[in-house]
Amino acid sequence: MSYVNAAFKPQTYIALGVLIALFWSAQAGAQPTDKPVSLGSMVANAYSQIPDSSAISIEIKENTELNARLLPVIQEELLEHGYTTSPDAQLVLQISLEVESSAPPEGRVAVSAQGDSRGLSDAKVTIKVDRNSKDSKNQAKTTRYRLEANLLDQKTKPGWIGTASITVGSGRDRREVSEMIVRSLMAEFGTTVRGKTIFE
Repeated sequence: MSYVNAAFKPQTYIALGVLIALFWSAQAGAQPTDKPVSLGSMVANAYSQIPDSSAISIEIKENTELNARLLPVIQEELLEHGYTTSPDAQLVLQISLEVESSAPPEGRVAVSAQGDSRGLSDAKVTIKVDRNSKDSKNQAKTTRYRLEANLLDQKTKPGWIGTASITVGSGRDRREVSEMIVRSLMAEFGTTVRGKTIFE
């Protein structure tokens, strides 16, 4: 009678271990994650106490259609904080929103400098970076939103200043993203915050 040798070779154990590791890795990757995505951050400084129920005038610096759509959003946020809005109020909230789109650089980038603080004209530094054009095309374009809000008393004395900056994919709806950054910063209206993260 013949018997089958059921002993596993070392290579078999290694292969089995790899398969088990891959299985659990795939299971972990399939689990949904609730971790919020960080888009940027904001800072704010309160220089004085804003009296309750104060009337505030809103002044948007850039006269664009996008900013005009943000006016009711800002008014809504101020009302939620207990303030009113008036075009001739002593307190003026200046709003400035900049939107910039950018694409990853392609080709070679070279930076060269000659000379130094001691006047050594023969000192030279050159940095060259080669980028693969195919990789550059696969990289998504991004859009950066920067919001500045300044509350001034009679346009001279600062009462509160806030700045927020986020970066998203260029395919996102600009009105939706602009409303998000405005609401995020205005939620901290009148307070002091340091590098608070803005989440999706």
